[in-house]
Amino acid sequence: MSVYIAAAAYADVEMHDGGFLARELRRADDFIRYGALAILALQRRLPGKTGQFEDHCGLFLGTAHGPMTTTFRVLDQMLAEDPVSPTLFSQSLFNAAAGQLAQIFRLLGPAFTVTDFAFPFFQSLQQACCALESGAVSTCLVLQVESYSPLLVDAGSKDDPAAAPLPPGACALLLAGRPASSKSWHIDKFRLNLQQASPHTLLHEHESMTINDATYHRGSLGNCRQLIDCIVSSKISGLDVRLQAEYGEVELRLSL
Repeated sequence: MSVYIAAAAYADVEMHDGGFLARELRRADDFIRYGALAILALQRRLPGKTGQFEDHCGLFLGTAHGPMTTTFRVLDQMLAEDPVSPTLFSQSLFNAAAGQLAQIFRLLGPAFTVTDFAFPFFQSLQQACCALESGAVSTCLVLQVESYSPLLVDAGSKDDPAAAPLPPGACALLLAGRPASSKSWHIDKFRLNLQQASPHTLLHEHESMTINDATYHRGSLGNCRQLIDCIVSSKISGLDVRLQAEYGEVELRLSL
């Protein structure tokens, strides 16, 4: 079974939902909000502008750091011996975002979270491709969401002052077993190889991404955003994507 990319989008700190998700995101933390905004942006790019996903659409969410800020807020309440907010506690669980996003967007397929420092987006993509090829789902949403805590950003800047700040946000792809339009990208080749690596390399996301002849060093989420930019705006018929890091390598080939 072939796998196609039907739509792609991302969300960053400057994006807003324009009130469309005001009720659903009223008590959501940044981690859930970024994921919802990325899905909403992707939804608006669907062919035909129906704004709806298929009934058996799955959700595969990858994250390296998870809802760190929310987790630290829960720990602060515990250390201060204050009553822990049930909402904050539930949102501090890594898989809570996938469940809530599935509920917001009426996704009836499996909702699954991949937690790993090494290529979380591409590990989610791998799981989604397997789900599509097995026939378990008709379409799949693939996301990477990172909110990054101030503590993580501060630790990274002290350890590596030359490193650029990690940009929070989310990236999203919609995969399907058939082309949604003439502009649907086909996944010709996808290979993911993981290796053991030092904690320092994993924490600071030292990875290099090459798309055709251009090379990028923007961290895990930043590289995914660059890939989505190329998918959305590329005027050529093929993309040859390679990522290399101490913790492994990814090879992805797309064609129109």
